[in-house]
Amino acid sequence: MNDNATNEIVDTRADQRGTKRCFADAWKTIVFYRRNYLRGMALYSLLAGIGLTLFIYMCGMVARETLLPMHLLVSSGEEVAQVWDFYAPTMVEWVVPLAAGVLWWVACVLWRAAVMSQTEHYATNGEWPSGAVKLRRDIFGKWRRLLLFDAMSFVITVLLSAGVLLLLLKASWWSVVPALLLALFLLWTVVARYHFAYHRTLVPKAYVAVVKTEARRLSSVLMLLLITGAVMMPLTLMFAMPYVIPECNATYNEMGVIMGDASALPGYFYWAYPLIGILVGSFYYVVRSWQLQVLSLRFLPCSKQQ
Repeated sequence: MNDNATNEIVDTRADQRGTKRCFADAWKTIVFYRRNYLRGMALYSLLAGIGLTLFIYMCGMVARETLLPMHLLVSSGEEVAQVWDFYAPTMVEWVVPLAAGVLWWVACVLWRAAVMSQTEHYATNGEWPSGAVKLRRDIFGKWRRLLLFDAMSFVITVLLSAGVLLLLLKASWWSVVPALLLALFLLWTVVARYHFAYHRTLVPKAYVAVVKTEARRLSSVLMLLLITGAVMMPLTLMFAMPYVIPECNATYNEMGVIMGDASALPGYFYWAYPLIGILVGSFYYVVRSWQLQVLSLRFLPCSKQQ
């Protein structure tokens, strides 16, 4: 499908889904196309799960081996300057978690592009694709575009957040206004991301299009985010336990080792924990694909075959 045809489909207003229809169609893909759904999302969810686990593991390792000894020494009465000179993190210790975070972000954007592309195929043809291989050009095309969009949006969000933080630190009564504007900007970014993904346009034009043609979607997207967020929140907490419990055990074990006790963790812990984390993280992204699919369907017209 060429770009003009895609734009014509997305610009169709007659068959747009409402909130209930988005949930209904997303449910159909899980019930009637569950095998294709799992087959198409398995690889991309696995990559995102690996990125998530690697980032958490690297951050935990730096925290246990560097920040924890510094905290214990400062708490015991040592001077902060001396502790920092002795335990100051090296460049490698700073770069490794940062690099893991970048890899996680790249994998998550690829996962998001896969969900969007396969959902677009479902909205156009009335059936979920049998696999993501045939859509690889569209997936990697959206991936490159979404990387650019997320990078630019991240810079803008950081600058706005810094300004809001400065106002909040002054404890002014009107500082809540910039915070609300920041929340509105984040919602604006969500809508602009989908517009940018399904249209061949520039990043600034995607934000302008939200104001001109997509403003009415803000309330419906907010409702979809609240409903799907209410469903995903307890699931996210449940999937977080395989990360939180091992990290807490490793932290308390490291505290005991620093105090002179023998390590209480078995030797296989440090390879079994990441392996289990990858499996749990991958399955989490498979489940979370449902939320992204619901939001994507809000921006895609209904197919006559559905």
